[in-house]
Amino acid sequence: MLKLNRLTATRITSTTAALESLAETLGADTVVMRIAPDEYLFIPELAQPEAILEFDPYAIILQDSSWFGGELAADESADLLEIHCEWEPPAERPVFAQGAVAEIPLKMWFTAEKTLFVLHAPYAHDFEERVS
Repeated sequence: MLKLNRLTATRITSTTAALESLAETLGADTVVMRIAPDEYLFIPELAQPEAILEFDPYAIILQDSSWFGGELAADESADLLEIHCEWEPPAERPVFAQGAVAEIPLKMWFTAEKTLFVLHAPYAHDFEERVS
């Protein structure tokens, strides 16, 4: 069963080149989700988000706690998505994907071992009810 918890993240709006340069400097424990061509979400929140200013002095940096998320093992998430997802999840891992699951907009980070489900806070309760 998927249990969602509030996530703290850093949302940065900047040039694509600056965002990609920053993402390359981060460790494997940081999930990087491109949510728009000029906007990335970093989970967990970055310890030094001002590092983006080296690449783009006009970047907009926000600490963002408006997200909920939870993880499932890869086999459990495959079962959940088979039932509640109308689109084919990506086979390549690790990879970021987004789309509706149980008719709720989600962002997902897939690895070989697990899937991180991320969604806006107002949808958390409905999503948990629909997939339980």
